[in-house]
Amino acid sequence: MKKFVRLDRMKLRSVFGLLAILILACPNVMAQANELPVLDPIGSQTIDENLNLSFSISASDVESTPVLTTSTLPTGASFTDNTDGTGTFSWTPDYTQSG
Repeated sequence: MKKFVRLDRMKLRSVFGLLAILILACPNVMAQANELPVLDPIGSQTIDENLNLSFSISASDVESTPVLTTSTLPTGASFTDNTDGTGTFSWTPDYTQSG
């Protein structure tokens, strides 16, 4: 009976040893979880009509460089993704776009 218990312990040590080797060799496989990107605060922005409003946007992601995009913009506005986790919003509102 002791011999059987001893073999089980040896098998367990081998399994735990193999897991430790796998974790050391491939830490990203065991530790990596999907983290959400973080958009840095933009803050409130105001501008008078017919003057340009332009500001930078930045985001970070521990897994990769975030792709910045927008689905809607005011008429005449543009947004550029600089492909480095930053982007630029630019807009010159006309007199009909106040409010």
